Amino acid sequence: MKGYFTKDHRAEVNMKDLPTDPGLQPRITNYSINDQDQVRKEYLLAGPCQPRDHAF
Repeated sequence: MKGYFTKDHRAEVNMKDLPTDPGLQPRITNYSINDQDQVRKEYLLAGPCQPRDHAF
């Protein structure tokens, strides 16, 4: 079961559905110690977050 820890439960995480917005990403240390390297790898493979369609 892949997921991250909170104080009272462990949630399942689909590695392909990780949030791309850095402001919405949980800290890597919140994930299970067994999943942290895989989460880092997925974020690196996804590349930088580039906001699009913003009107300034």
